[in-house]
Amino acid sequence: MPWRVACSHDGYRHLPGRPSHRREWRLDGRELFVADRVQPARHPGVARYLFAPSVRVESEGATRWRLEQAGCILGSVEVLHGTPQIELAVVTTRFGALDDTHCLAVTLDDGRAATRWRWSNDDAHPLPLR
Repeated sequence: MPWRVACSHDGYRHLPGRPSHRREWRLDGRELFVADRVQPARHPGVARYLFAPSVRVESEGATRWRLEQAGCILGSVEVLHGTPQIELAVVTTRFGALDDTHCLAVTLDDGRAATRWRWSNDDAHPLPLR
C-alpha cells in the first residue's frame, strides 16, 4: 500500500503576494515521488536535495542521475518537472565537522518541481520485501 504525506507552510508570507509552499511525498515500494508547489507561481523557488558525502552522483542525461556508494548502485533520481542542476555543497555529518558533498537543486518552473527517486535491490543494500 502506498504512503502519501503532504505539508505546506506560509513562511514566505512577508513577500508580495504572500506565497505558500506545499510539498508532497508519495512512497510506493522502491519509488519515492516528491512534488513541490509555490503559489502564486510568480515567485522563484529551488528545491534542494543533499546527498551523503559517500554517495557518488553520475549523470545519465540532462534530468537523470545514478546514485552509487562503495561500488554499488543505490538507485536513481529523475527530475520530472523543473530545471535541475548538481551543485557542490557542504553538510555536517558529525559535531563541528563540515564535509563536501553534492546537492540536486531543482528550480521550480511555473511554481512546480517534481522528482522521482528509485532504489535498487542488491546484496549490499537489501530492501525489505513486501
